[in-house]
Order: sequence, then structure tokens, then C-alpha cells
Amino acid sequence: MVRLYSRGVSPLHQLRDEMNRWLEGIQHETPRFTFGGSPSVFPAINVWEDDKSLLLEAELPGMKVDDLNITAVGDQLTLKGERKLDESDDVTVHQCERAGGSFTRTLTLPAEVNVDQVEATLIDGVLRLRLPKAATTSPHKIDVKTG
Repeated sequence: MVRLYSRGVSPLHQLRDEMNRWLEGIQHETPRFTFGGSPSVFPAINVWEDDKSLLLEAELPGMKVDDLNITAVGDQLTLKGERKLDESDDVTVHQCERAGGSFTRTLTLPAEVNVDQVEATLIDGVLRLRLPKAATTSPHKIDVKTG
């Protein structure tokens, strides 16, 4: 007898995928919260660069500046914070998909940064960082002399 599973995925494959996600989270010490029943990395982060800076955006809905602690050393950036949810003792919760609690996320950046010139803004729940590259990582033209 052939048994078909929804979306073409067997329970064994689902278990393997869940274990892989769980192990990946442990290896990279990435905080994972559950949103809508599936594990997600928090906060979601994008990093890109131009010639002079690394640029980072992190989604931090509902967070305030006072709830964040950002540190940079060399090529390591650490985001720490606590997302507080408005919870009252006199309510009945029918659905709860927004996770709250503390998180720490450490990234190894593709270049060392000049920590004295880092700029950070938090607007509409999006943290934006401009991380100027350290002078030692900027390309320098070397003149070649003929002899």
C-alpha cells in the first residue's frame, strides 16, 4: 500500500528537517522563536556592503531603543535585547504568535569595522547600522617602481 502525504513530504523527512534546523541553531547560537508554529531566526537580519561601509538592517518590531544593547569589536557584532509583550493577568489569550523574551545574536562580519564611527537608528521597528570599514581592510593602491 502506498501512502501519500500532504505536500509530498513524509513525516520522516519533516523530522529530519526539524532536527537539521534545531542543530543549526545550536551550532550558530542563533536564537529561534516560534512564529505561527514554525521556528524563525530572531531578529531577521540583512547585511551588505559598499566600498567604505558594511550596512545592516534588523527587524525588531515593537522594540524600543532602551531594550537594545549593540556592541562591535573587530569583525564581531552582537545584538542583545528583550522584546516585552503587553501581558495582563486578567485576560484570556486565544492566540499568541508574537514571541517575547531576551535574545542575543552575534554575527561575524565580512570585514573589521571602525567601532568609533558606527551609526545606528531604530525607525518603525527596523534597526539600521552603518559600520564603516576599518582602515586596515580598505584596499590601498600600491605603486610599482621599475628598476
